[in-house]
Amino acid sequence: MNAAQDSRRLRPEVAKALEALLARPYRWGAPVEVGVLGDLAERDRLLAVAECIRIVETRAGDARSSHAQALHHALMGTVHQRNVDLEGLCEVLTAIGSTRHVCGYAWPHAWKLAQALIKRGDLGPDLYAALRAMQPAMNDHGSDKHARIAIDRELFFERHLPLDVAQCAGAILKASLRAMPDDQRRRWQGLLHHGMSGQHAEPKPTWMRKLEGLTNAVGADVLVQTRAWISEAARLETVTLSAAGADALRAVVWITIELGDSSAGEDLARLAEQPHARGRAHWSPRHDRFVGSLAWALGRVGHPRTSEILDALEKRFGRTTAKYAITNAKSVVPRPFRAAPA
Repeated sequence: MNAAQDSRRLRPEVAKALEALLARPYRWGAPVEVGVLGDLAERDRLLAVAECIRIVETRAGDARSSHAQALHHALMGTVHQRNVDLEGLCEVLTAIGSTRHVCGYAWPHAWKLAQALIKRGDLGPDLYAALRAMQPAMNDHGSDKHARIAIDRELFFERHLPLDVAQCAGAILKASLRAMPDDQRRRWQGLLHHGMSGQHAEPKPTWMRKLEGLTNAVGADVLVQTRAWISEAARLETVTLSAAGADALRAVVWITIELGDSSAGEDLARLAEQPHARGRAHWSPRHDRFVGSLAWALGRVGHPRTSEILDALEKRFGRTTAKYAITNAKSVVPRPFRAAPA
């Protein structure tokens, strides 16, 4: 066993205390005593939580597993955001990810602790891998599915993986962000994160109301940068996007058009005319919404091929989450770019 694996093991005295607690009689729903475990260091408590999760999974349904499940919730409640132990939290996230589904586990608290670390600037390889390990188990209820997407969006801003625009055009944005000073990067990430959080193909009023403050925080070069990103993406022969990359590029399109740019028509047309690989394994409704954002943008700025492009998109995406954005775009195309009446 290497040093990293050894550091994730429960210390013998902690394992003994955990076993002593679980040996006590327990009735489901009764208050849970954490005993001496509550006085331990953060790492020891989190490692005990991970061990409880493993007990639940291996002994599902018996009295000891019920006690372990209740105890892991109680112990997680003693861990606070201001002093999270990274290694211990990663062990908890990985343990949750090894379950059949996250229902019944303290994943919301674990995710909040992870967010506190990310906000602190601790999104390194270990936390990234642990959050990725938890995601596959988040597939049962709407709440954990939404959180799985939120995690995906946070992980877009990692800074340790190799960048490859052939795998995801979002690498264009990430390369620029990595080159920025820390303070500037954080402001840009706040703006992009807001853009990625939208749930539709078109920006809604609640989203637009928050835009001004975030763009003001970034500074006067917002449009210069977003236009540069759109232009670079449009020059790619083939645009491939991860789901988070689709969210990020949709955010860039929204921000560019909402800030009044009218020069992006040709680049938007090139992106909209890409052979978007709908139906492939990597495609998702988030990709559909990106395509819808292109339709929305073309409806706003216009282009000589706008009507032709929107007709083609409607045929391919008329039954997806892009539907209403395409329909609405066709109704607001600037008059010089409208299709001639039949």
